[in-house]
Amino acid sequence: MLEDRIEDHLSSANVPYHRSRRGESMPGWEQNPDFFCPDPHSPMGVIEAKMTNDDGTARDKVARVLRLAAIRDGFEDAHRPGFEVIACIAGRGFAVRKADMKDLLIATRGKVFTFSQVDRLAECTRLGRSAP
Repeated sequence: MLEDRIEDHLSSANVPYHRSRRGESMPGWEQNPDFFCPDPHSPMGVIEAKMTNDDGTARDKVARVLRLAAIRDGFEDAHRPGFEVIACIAGRGFAVRKADMKDLLIATRGKVFTFSQVDRLAECTRLGRSAP
């Protein structure tokens, strides 16, 4: 449901994207995010999305975002174009562990959106600049 809302927003904002499918493997990526914008070969942003009502699932998703941030940092360290790591979250599972939310905010450099804020993705990130 959250991923569909993100996809609808990206489409309506004319932001090019690739939505990763379950089990899909992208060369050069040890972990696929839910969305690459515009694509896995030259990302301006990657989006990880999760709706959860328990803290264990939320903790696992935070770990995924931290790995994507490490990949971004590796790009930047190698003087390759960096990309924004964006988290879209929903559910009470994310409210339970305050330290995880702090880590999420730091790793995404503040790019965390809730279900009700998804329609602001393009305007509040670099993604809006990739629209034709």
